[in-house]
Amino acid sequence: MFVFKWPGSDRANISHHCFPKLFEGRDESTKVLKINDQITLNLHPSSILHDDFFVRKYREGVPEYKYFNVELLQQGLYHDAKQLAAVTLSEEGGNLRVEGVVGPQLKIRPVEAAERSIYGKQAHIVDTIEDFKSESVYGKIIDEEIAISERDTSYHVGYDSTKFNVKSIQPEVLITCDSLFLAGFKDKADMIKYILVFFQVVILRYSTITHPRIEPVLLGIEITDKTQEDKYYNYLEGGIDAIPSLYNISYYVKAREAYYQEYDLTYFLTAYDMIVPGEHGLDRGYRGICLCRVCLLRHT
Repeated sequence: MFVFKWPGSDRANISHHCFPKLFEGRDESTKVLKINDQITLNLHPSSILHDDFFVRKYREGVPEYKYFNVELLQQGLYHDAKQLAAVTLSEEGGNLRVEGVVGPQLKIRPVEAAERSIYGKQAHIVDTIEDFKSESVYGKIIDEEIAISERDTSYHVGYDSTKFNVKSIQPEVLITCDSLFLAGFKDKADMIKYILVFFQVVILRYSTITHPRIEPVLLGIEITDKTQEDKYYNYLEGGIDAIPSLYNISYYVKAREAYYQEYDLTYFLTAYDMIVPGEHGLDRGYRGICLCRVCLLRHT
């Protein structure tokens, strides 16, 4: 289980204006996107959604599900694996609009009501993505190395690695967004588009892992309301007390197992500052926290 702070309110360090150009690629369905003289992306269409993808929201505590045509929803979503880039492409008034991530540390978006080039193209801005690395670490790091052999593991817990020798796994993921996160977008459709780009970037990051390969699939998005959030958030100085809130979320999910047990991974996205009280005051430098649990197989 993971909780991430949405970086939408942070200011970028560097920004540049550009007028992207789109060309057809050599292979079918591929495209070449020239951002500027330094950045050119070789784009492939993305397919990251489960066939039964849904959005779940609540009305007076009762869940409501909306299912989508996943092919239609993913139209315009592209990625460049080598550049770790994921973008959405669309047209408005005959002008190309590009939004998303164009490199490990770069993002792009149209400049609304901005100048046009002499050819009438839509101006865009390329920003640096904020460095989320923090010197703040909550927990304890064990300095001494502990060597555990496969024989030791098998002897104590009955683990047989040969039964789990798979080339790839496809964990099904639920992303839960709180009401403050949703409020940062003009509408729900805009939020969904953002999450698709976010999740494609997550997949690209996971693609560096092998033995087995990890290929996450987005099964659903959940939108919570204030009534639910009050059950697990510990509010503190305009944000949330990070660690107690994380544990409260785990208790909340456990109590509502029928709604969460089918997902392999659950991400919670929040626009609140995640705060950890310390000796020198309140630390607001945390961008993400996670609760790791052991996966168990039940034998009947």
